[in-house]
Order: sequence, then structure tokens, then C-alpha cells
Amino acid sequence: MSLLSTHNLTRQFGGVAAVKGVSMAVEPGDIFAIIGTNGAGKTTLINVISGVFPPSSGTVGFKGADITGLGADRVAGRGLARTFQNIELFEHASVLDNLLLGRYRHRRATLAEELLFLPRARKEALAFRESVEEVIEYLELEQWRDSTVSNLPYGIRKQVELGRALASAPELLILDEPASGLTPEETADLAYLIRDMARNRGMTVVMIEHDMGLVGGVADHVMAMNSGEVIAEGSAAHVQSHPAVLDCYLGTQAA
Repeated sequence: MSLLSTHNLTRQFGGVAAVKGVSMAVEPGDIFAIIGTNGAGKTTLINVISGVFPPSSGTVGFKGADITGLGADRVAGRGLARTFQNIELFEHASVLDNLLLGRYRHRRATLAEELLFLPRARKEALAFRESVEEVIEYLELEQWRDSTVSNLPYGIRKQVELGRALASAPELLILDEPASGLTPEETADLAYLIRDMARNRGMTVVMIEHDMGLVGGVADHVMAMNSGEVIAEGSAAHVQSHPAVLDCYLGTQAA
């Protein structure tokens, strides 16, 4: 059974269809890349899947359940985490506090228990801190643990956003242009992390990406979109050599 699937998924804004009848299936443990030019509908597709927008029609399935139209908080509660094309962090909070927010979906203590810091709340807070410290160590963010996010370099802020997603312990991690703005060295580190998360940490990864070197280096399956529709699917080599992809996406770079 596919971990994530969509069937004839469509999202319209007024009279414009940003996503048109997209059907896809992501298998457990896969690294699934979505490519396409700006305006191809990639981010809108991810926004519908993750509950930011409801679909105009079609369905979304996750772990065998229909999650079509669920809000982003309820989708996240089922084990789906994501990063954003434009970094979405609490700029005036510390790295540690931003990552602790990723544990919110696991909260079981009541508000009263937290206000009075009763035993369940204390136990939960300790467990959350231990989980976040493990993520900080994994991403090598120790030296920035207590730093305010607004004071950090761009590449480190990208790491912090990834860390917040990882702190939620997701089964499916969606990355929206994770290599955007990174140096070649940072992109190489990112490729290692993506492979490690899928191969050694039991995560399934879906990513939107323009860096074809990264896509070719890590993706098990690639789906190309144009004008809201799927135009090619398969291995990175197959999709990158597909005539429709060469024409609408890679042709300019190749030329």
C-alpha cells in the first residue's frame, strides 16, 4: 500500500486550475521528487496534500486513510511534516524554541497540567527536550542552540526549519525547494541528510526541487509537472530525458 496517494486531484483559484487531475503514489521509504518550472503547480499540489488548501476535486490518501480536505493541523497530527519555499520560522525565538514547536503534535498534557507543571507535563517536557536535543545533534546545530533565529545565516535557518519538521518525528517529510539559496557544499550536506533520513531513519521524503544534480543524486522516483499537469514520471534519468520535460523545463538550461 502506498504511504501517500492522490487521485485526480484538482485545485482551482477562480477560473484558473493550478493543479489539474494529478494522480500520484509515494511508496514507504521512497525519495520522491517533483520537478517543473515556476508556475507548474508543484507547491499548490503540496499545499493541498498538507492541508493548507482544500482540493476543488479529487482525493488524498495517507497511510490508508482518506485525508481529503483535512486542515493542516490535523494532517500534521497524522505524521506528515513539511518545510516551506520561503522559510517559516519564529524569527525572534531561539533555535531550541523553534524546534520544540515541532513536538506540539505529540502533546498529551492538558493546559491545566502545563500551567501547574504537574507530573505528566514535567515528564512530557523532559521527553520533548530530549527528542529536540537529538535533532540538534543530528543536524549539528549545537553552537546555535540558544541563538535567535533572525541572527542566523540563511543556510543555518534552512537547517533549523528542517529540524523543526524532524522534531515532529514524521513518517512523511515534504521539502519545498530545500536546496534553494544553498552553497554547493551545503547542498552536498543536504543530499547526505535526505538519503540518511530515508535509508536509516525510516522516513519517506517528497521534495520539490530545481537543482537537477540533487534530484538525480537522491531521488528514487521523479514526477515532472507543467501547467498543473503531470507530464512524465519514472527514474531521474528517464524523466530528465523525456521530450516533454526537455521542451518545457530542461530545454533552456540545455541550450
